[in-house]
Amino acid sequence: MNSGNKKHVFFRADGSNRLGTGHIMRCLTFAQWLKKKGMASVLVMKDYDQNIINLSRGNDCGIEILSKKSNFIEDANMTVDLANKYCADVIISDMNNTDTLTRVKEYRKYLEILKNDNKFSIVIDGFGSECISAKTRIPSDIIVIPYFGSEDGIYMSRDKTQYLLGSKYFIFREEFIKVAKIKRNIKKNASNILVTMGGSDPFRITIKVVKALSCIDKPFLNLKVVLGAAFDSQAKKEAKA
Repeated sequence: MNSGNKKHVFFRADGSNRLGTGHIMRCLTFAQWLKKKGMASVLVMKDYDQNIINLSRGNDCGIEILSKKSNFIEDANMTVDLANKYCADVIISDMNNTDTLTRVKEYRKYLEILKNDNKFSIVIDGFGSECISAKTRIPSDIIVIPYFGSEDGIYMSRDKTQYLLGSKYFIFREEFIKVAKIKRNIKKNASNILVTMGGSDPFRITIKVVKALSCIDKPFLNLKVVLGAAFDSQAKKEAKA
């Protein structure tokens, strides 16, 4: 992709069977909104899962891939180089996952490298025990914690950092917003059941739910199971059995 002289908004997020796909989908949804406003975006992600990469390429956002073997420092430096290539002044980091939660100091250093390159930094953080800004001072211009109840949290304050707290900042995909506006008649007795655990399911909850539902002695039930892009082959095989 030729960046030319057009400025871009940069997103940094990862997804895999273990990490899930929520961070990736949230960034892609944000990128779709930015495109409607005439702004271009680039999502930087590691090569954890080719299915997730393929899914990401089908959206209104440029994609750049980093090696999954790169450490935090290498990752940060490559991200900064790419941001400069695309003339990006804004970097949105949606990296609150199982890796960063166990390596908070390294993640903070990562964010410091991004901020020290004079980028406007936005960090999307987690909630409760998964909230990194409650554990350390995050070097960011804006910290977004888009969950119900986050307004009451205690966070490590930092000069000139703005907090956007609460569910009003949650990023919903457009198709969900459209469906929510449709008036529905809820049946007293269910005949259709949809089972979905998101983009991945490392704990095999889908299989447990499907097996439990199969024990219900109601042959008129229509069961539909959605398998996300990051489901492994064994989970797909078990769900279809």
